[in-house]
Amino acid sequence: MADEDDDLQCQKIEDALQRERGEWNSTMASLIDAVMGVEGLAEAQVKMLSYRHIMTDKIAFYKNALNSRKSKDAVFKSIRQSHYETRTDRKFTDKRVADLVSADMSARSRKCAIIQTHIDYLAEAVQTLDKMGYAIRNRIEIENLKMA
Repeated sequence: MADEDDDLQCQKIEDALQRERGEWNSTMASLIDAVMGVEGLAEAQVKMLSYRHIMTDKIAFYKNALNSRKSKDAVFKSIRQSHYETRTDRKFTDKRVADLVSADMSARSRKCAIIQTHIDYLAEAVQTLDKMGYAIRNRIEIENLKMA
């Protein structure tokens, strides 16, 4: 039962973050389309900076959430290890205790990995926006040279 709940929670987190990635993908695609035409460069430049700021804020939010989760996980791991070492009728080897704790931590670790993957995605998207900013600047310079 607990495994099903953990799987469901992981799936909910994964689905929510996947939806967010989908929204960012379509936002980035529309921004790329705006860069294609000269008339939309100024607006694209403003949007690019705005999106970059939003993504940077989201990265900070998710990093804080991840660090909080990891802190709680460390406490949980310690409690589970203590439980297997002292509060059971059976005596386990150190390796067996480590395996049992690892099994108890699997869903928690998966949640952290899902969040870390999303942080990595956002960081890459910020780099893409940075490169897009240079492309916009270069495009403006080329257009200015054509007019001169």
